[in-house]
Amino acid sequence: MTAATSALAAGSWNKARYIGSYNGPALHMHAFDAVTVPTTALDEQDDIFELGYLPPGVVVHGFVVTATDLDTGTPALVYKLRVNGVDLVTGITVGQSAGSDVFWCTPTLTAGYEVVDAKVTTAAATAAQGTVTLRVIYTAP
Repeated sequence: MTAATSALAAGSWNKARYIGSYNGPALHMHAFDAVTVPTTALDEQDDIFELGYLPPGVVVHGFVVTATDLDTGTPALVYKLRVNGVDLVTGITVGQSAGSDVFWCTPTLTAGYEVVDAKVTTAAATAAQGTVTLRVIYTAP
């Protein structure tokens, strides 16, 4: 079998919605709606599931990841978050059981509308369809 990519539906680039700021206009957070992740996006190394798109000219600083239980066997699922194919956070295990966690990364500037996705580095022992909700923490000019 070959790795699969679960792409967002056409026109979903606007899934990101502004949900607030801290310290005036400096720090922002966008939330992507819960994305349904099929088992075929979790059962092999290098599977990819898209989570949303970011606008141009923002600097990504971190993520809040919330997931249902995506690995119902002896937990093995590990993935990384990427923006436009560039790894920003690796070693994420949220989804081995239901939960949420915060991850910080090296500040990264978006050049255009860029996709945020997750790439599986260790396949789920027993992949289970579920959802992942992502909040992106960033600064904007």
